[in-house]
Amino acid sequence: MRVSRNRPIATTVLAILLALLLTGVVSADCPGTPLVNPNFEDGFSARDVGEIEVANGWYHWFQDGPHQDQGLNHRPEWDAENAQWHGTQRIKEGTWAQKWGKVYSTHRAGIFQQVSVPAGSQVTLTAWAQAWSSTEDDPLVSKGGAYALMVGIDPTGGNDWRSNNIVWSDPNRTLDEWVQLRVSARAQGGTVTVYLRGEAEWPVKHNDAYFDDICLTYVAPTAVPTNTPRPTNTPAPTSESTATPTPEATATATAAPTEVPATLLIAAYEDANGNRRRDNGEPLLAGVSVDIANEAGESLLSYTTDGASEPHALEVPPGLYQVSTSDTPGYHSTSPEAWAVEVESGETLEVGFGKQPVPTATPTETAQPTAAVTTTPVPAAPTAEPTPSQPEEASGRSLMSISGILLAVLALLLPVGLRFFRTRV
Repeated sequence: MRVSRNRPIATTVLAILLALLLTGVVSADCPGTPLVNPNFEDGFSARDVGEIEVANGWYHWFQDGPHQDQGLNHRPEWDAENAQWHGTQRIKEGTWAQKWGKVYSTHRAGIFQQVSVPAGSQVTLTAWAQAWSSTEDDPLVSKGGAYALMVGIDPTGGNDWRSNNIVWSDPNRTLDEWVQLRVSARAQGGTVTVYLRGEAEWPVKHNDAYFDDICLTYVAPTAVPTNTPRPTNTPAPTSESTATPTPEATATATAAPTEVPATLLIAAYEDANGNRRRDNGEPLLAGVSVDIANEAGESLLSYTTDGASEPHALEVPPGLYQVSTSDTPGYHSTSPEAWAVEVESGETLEVGFGKQPVPTATPTETAQPTAAVTTTPVPAAPTAEPTPSQPEEASGRSLMSISGILLAVLALLLPVGLRFFRTRV
């Protein structure tokens, strides 16, 4: 989030005048572009939630989840990049650039703009971009990170960044250096949508994207002229003298070079580690729907992969094609779901779609009821009373007690008996 700063009035006025002068110079690099604020010199504005400041005329987009508890797919922060404020030099030209990024998390996000163009136009989008992805704090040097930059065109004019209609450029993973991204598509109606896209691949400390100098050009379709009937030639009068015509030289036809078809090799694979390339041990995937369309958007082939016979080979005339796929149950795409590819005569080009398994939610273990433990009470020390568990021992004690009493009685009666016996004698 940007914090307020106090600047001298003269410095502020000078900066504004310099920005206005540079705006005219920069805009001349892409004359006639239908984009609004293509170089981000015409101001920024805060959007619906905090920490989002986007260039005027543009709108932000991002992927929200899943697995945010693991530092993945978070909403980044958008900001106006200005070298005077941040002390960096990630400005391609002029005074401003568009920035977005997030710390300690990955993101897939960017900005887009809908543009009016003549229906059927061939539209080309270019943009300058660079990324900073680092485990350390040096704002000019990346270390230990990975970041992919792309641009895209939706020839139908939609505003869903997940649409399969979008034609994306190849991802560029250059860090700390300005690179120019380019993509081309044919407008299917009177509106197209252009996308700027950044993908932080690892949740390192810093993941930032910077875009500047966006250019959109188009070539309107050529009108087909109407055939106007030509007047019938009136034959000229024939002179009486008959001249022998000179035979005209017959031109020898030159055989046109034979065009060699190109080959597209298309496969879908399980990108288990999510690094957007097929590594050893990552199998081909079955059940992935693939569509190949020509430059005019006409579908040439649609099929579903079987995971065994790929890569599927398709011979096509040299030219521009769009190869796209759709969502696959149980997987999410790690590569763009549509590629714009251009093949030359005799060229073979491989197009791959990476799909990563969606982690299965681990069921929460329900605590099993603990079996009730019946504790047998420990009997107390035996008392004079017999316990039911020892019937024989108790009987023995009872007999001994009775015998003792009888002996005591006999001991008392014995002297009396002896006296009685002696008296009688």
